[in-house]
Amino acid sequence: ESGFVDMNGYADREGVRALSPVMDVSTAMMAGNAILGALMARERHGIGQQVDVALFDNAVLMTGYASVQHLFSGEEPQRHGNTSPDTCPSGVFQASDGAFYINCGNSKIFQRLMAQVLERPDLAAAPAYATPKGRIARREELFAILGQAFAQRPWSHWQPRMRAAAIPCGQVRSVGQALRSPEASERQLVSRVTHPRHGWVPNIASPIRYAATPLADPVAAPDIGQHTEQILRETLGYGTERIADLAEAGAIGMARQP
Repeated sequence: ESGFVDMNGYADREGVRALSPVMDVSTAMMAGNAILGALMARERHGIGQQVDVALFDNAVLMTGYASVQHLFSGEEPQRHGNTSPDTCPSGVFQASDGAFYINCGNSKIFQRLMAQVLERPDLAAAPAYATPKGRIARREELFAILGQAFAQRPWSHWQPRMRAAAIPCGQVRSVGQALRSPEASERQLVSRVTHPRHGWVPNIASPIRYAATPLADPVAAPDIGQHTEQILRETLGYGTERIADLAEAGAIGMARQP
């Protein structure tokens, strides 16, 4: 209902959803930021407060600049598939062995792409492609030129050339390919966490890294009700009989016995 689905996808069909639970994850992250802000305020002013983070509010925020553009122009965002409505050439292209994405956000990047990567200085200097508006107007012919050139060689040829020319680019990977990539290995994103019943479970590391404060080692998620009795007994001071009565009445869930 935020407009996020309507603005994504291709022009000749309905909008598409994201496979990832983008709104749930981003709202949780926003809630985490809000809690940190409230804790900082408490440290400074000595007063606690309620924190309110709504899924809908965050979903509107996640439409990015599209919402602000609508407020200025009154126009609805159009679906452009994997291309950009504002920059050109930006989109997914095919090397001889797979797909990759490039983003030419300005004219200097475009000129480096043509002159240094494709070795076509004539196109880099062509008046018809000199401005973003001119390139967008000629998107189809420009994509045809790039598509034909990129299809001649593998990604291993194009990637170092584009990196050397400072062209924002990236291989279109599957999730499995991303997890097995050199970047994931170098950043140690995939690990195992010890589990009391299963031996171990796979884990994806937090993207947050501190220079001076090491993160706590991850632990397996608790079973449902695993700490219920401990909290009732140690934190709330409930006795054995009261805890048993609550469990028998179905008011609390207790940990499953191994």
